[in-house]
Amino acid sequence: MRILTNDKDEKGEQQKSKKLDAIGTKKKTQMLMIVIVVVIILVIYFSSSFDTGFLRTDKKQPEATDLIVKDDIETEIEEKLSLIEGAGIVKVIISYEYSKELVPVYLEDIQTSVMEDNSDNATSTSKTENHQSEVVTINKNSQDSALIIKEKSAVVKGVIVIAQGAGDINVKYNLLGAIQTLLDISPEQVEVYEMKK
Repeated sequence: MRILTNDKDEKGEQQKSKKLDAIGTKKKTQMLMIVIVVVIILVIYFSSSFDTGFLRTDKKQPEATDLIVKDDIETEIEEKLSLIEGAGIVKVIISYEYSKELVPVYLEDIQTSVMEDNSDNATSTSKTENHQSEVVTINKNSQDSALIIKEKSAVVKGVIVIAQGAGDINVKYNLLGAIQTLLDISPEQVEVYEMKK
């Protein structure tokens, strides 16, 4: 009978060992699954960060600066002025008093505190105002940018027009009139010269 008891004990211990192994395997599997899920989440997070920042292979287009805008305006005007009969090739140089300005929306917080001091026979009041302003931003394509309320146009200081046909007084007059009309400026702000041959 002892032998049977030992066999039963051994079988019981083997079953317990198998159960513990099964529990251990389950826990290992659960831990492995948790680690895999965490790794996947981290990969997704960092890949989206890299797309918007460090490892982006495509270069971002530069934002339109004043120089690019000026070149675009000058090029467009050159194309239009060259259509004037007799003008030929036209080059335009525009000088600006100040460039275009973007006016953002501000959120203002004004805190006012009033203190009254009632001493013996006199009353004094002091008022304190605390102004805080913050630019309102909007999130577009994972980037914050200021919310623009209006855009002030650049103010033209002067224009130089150099044209092949500016030696002819009629062509020169037509170029002068066209520039005045296009840029809404006075004749004193425009100089028209003949292009060297």
